[in-house]
Amino acid sequence: MEKDFFQDKLKKLVQRRNTLLVPLVALSLAVIFLSAALKNKEERVVIIPTTGVTFWVEKSHCSPEYLRSFGLYLSNLLFSKDKNSASFKNSELLSHIHPQKKYRFQKVLEEEIMRMEKEDLSFAFEIESIEVHEKKQLFSCTGTQKTYLPKGDGASSQLEKIRYTLSFQMEGGKLFLTHFQKDLL
Repeated sequence: MEKDFFQDKLKKLVQRRNTLLVPLVALSLAVIFLSAALKNKEERVVIIPTTGVTFWVEKSHCSPEYLRSFGLYLSNLLFSKDKNSASFKNSELLSHIHPQKKYRFQKVLEEEIMRMEKEDLSFAFEIESIEVHEKKQLFSCTGTQKTYLPKGDGASSQLEKIRYTLSFQMEGGKLFLTHFQKDLL
């Protein structure tokens, strides 16, 4: 009698174990599958400013809205300056240059400051249109570049239609300027 009692108990325990084994295996497979799927994903940070559009940033990619905002900011630093603001704008700009390109950019910016001080130049770039290429991480702006030149008693200005193209590279969630190109239209 005791033998039958313990055998019944043992059968019930084995039956419970087998019943719980099926969900356990299914959950284990789900964890393995989701872990493999997460291995190839990048963390995406969504930024919701109090004013303006929402944008996102990943480790090696960013939204077109962020590229547009950052391109406009750097365009202002690069293409609109006078001899008084040039050193501040250049130092601010250098913090956004890719480390491998920083020395070359710094040299070009220093030459520009010397030229601006020597010739007493000022630049103002009025943007008329913008293009953003998300996949290539390019920002293009077309507009009118005004160069103010002092001449004797009065000042004059030169107007040029120009397209500037800024190339970016995303590293570790930070967007760096790597190259810019000037095209006369």
